[in-house]
Amino acid sequence: MNNPLCEVCEREGRSSLASEVHHIKPVESVYAQQAMEHLMYSYDNLMSVCHQCHVSIHIDMKSHSKDNIKKSNKKAVKAFSDKYL
Repeated sequence: MNNPLCEVCEREGRSSLASEVHHIKPVESVYAQQAMEHLMYSYDNLMSVCHQCHVSIHIDMKSHSKDNIKKSNKKAVKAFSDKYL
C-alpha cells in the first residue's frame, strides 16, 4: 500500500489510516485468468481505504447482494468445469 491514509476519507475531508486495499474494478468482473491477475495486481486498480469505507463501497456496489453472490458462484463453477471437466 503506497498511501497510508484512506483515500475516501481524504476526499471527504477526514483523516484515517488505511487498513485495506480496494480493487476499483472488481477482479471478478473479467473471466480470463490473465485479465484477473492484471486487475488484481495493477497499481492503477488499487486504492487505500479504511475498513468502514471499504464496507460502504461494497454496500453501494451491491457486490454482496444475494443475486451477485449467485452470479459469482455460477461463474466460479463454470470456470472450474471449463478447466477440469
